Amino acid sequence: KILFPQPVKAEWRARARDYGIKVDRVASIAGSRGVPTFGTMQAVAEAVRLSAAHNSEREAVIDRRALEATALQHLMGAAGLDQVRAESLRHEQAAELIEVGNAVNAPPKAHTPLPRWSR
Repeated sequence: KILFPQPVKAEWRARARDYGIKVDRVASIAGSRGVPTFGTMQAVAEAVRLSAAHNSEREAVIDRRALEATALQHLMGAAGLDQVRAESLRHEQAAELIEVGNAVNAPPKAHTPLPRWSR
């Protein structure tokens, strides 16, 4: 809970009253919403969908890193990499993204193997 000095609170309440804002009503509505959740799945799903659409505009095969990077940029800190990867896996299980294995433009075998997807 954020604590403000009483004089500041009193001034804010007076200003709100002057503008016809019912402070108690607004406070009760705000209190009933609960704590905002970090990285809601709806936002993550939308970011992965937009990333897949963006990355597949010119390429049929999408590197996982490009998919994740674009999704994370779209989310702007609202969710983390683990959530993006979980959503990518959900898209893969729903056959919306298909892992193609050793594609022509796949990273060399010397690197950690990364899934590559096609839409």
